[in-house]
Amino acid sequence: MCHKGERSEINLSIGWLWDSGTTVRLSDEVGGFQAEETVAAIIDIIPWLEEAIAHFYPDAAYAASLSSEIKERAEQRLFLPPLVGASALSARTAERRMRCSEPTN
Repeated sequence: MCHKGERSEINLSIGWLWDSGTTVRLSDEVGGFQAEETVAAIIDIIPWLEEAIAHFYPDAAYAASLSSEIKERAEQRLFLPPLVGASALSARTAERRMRCSEPTN
């Protein structure tokens, strides 16, 4: 995972604080994060990253190496925008999603 992601120049951040779960973010602080998730177990990091990469970077070499099942799940999944450090694109996408999910009267 790390070497393939590195060749595709995809940045990510992984952090944890005691037993509050592990926070995984796609992209970086300089360009802004695309998505963020807090997973309960370390084993959940790679599947989340694979789906996030397939969703946000479908043309990357790493995304091309993923199975069709992962790519299909990535298309259907709703990714959470980061709580802090969001990129402008992520903020617009989140706003659009919120408007689309609001009930109409």
